[in-house]
Amino acid sequence: MINTEAFDVSTCELKNVHSYLLSKNIAAIQVLPADGSAEPRLGMITQLPRGAELRFCGEGFNGRTVKVRWGDGYYFVFLQDLEEPKTFAAVS
Repeated sequence: MINTEAFDVSTCELKNVHSYLLSKNIAAIQVLPADGSAEPRLGMITQLPRGAELRFCGEGFNGRTVKVRWGDGYYFVFLQDLEEPKTFAAVS
C-alpha cells in the first residue's frame, strides 16, 4: 500500500532537517506531487550522484523508502542504499 501523505513536499521546508552526504551513487525515484488536477505519483527512476547532500524530509511511499530533497527536486530513496539505514528509518 502506498503512503500518499509522503507526496507532500512542504515538510522539506522545516528547519532542523537531517542531512546526509552520499558516499556513492544511489537509485532514486522522483516525487511528483499532486497539482490540483492530478493525483500524486511516482516519477522517473534516476541516480543521485556521489557527494550529493540529501535533506531528509520524511517517510517514503512505503516502509523501505524515505523522502529526500536534493537541489530543486524531491525523491524517494531506498533505505538499503544508505550506509546507515537504521539512522533514517524513523525520520519524519
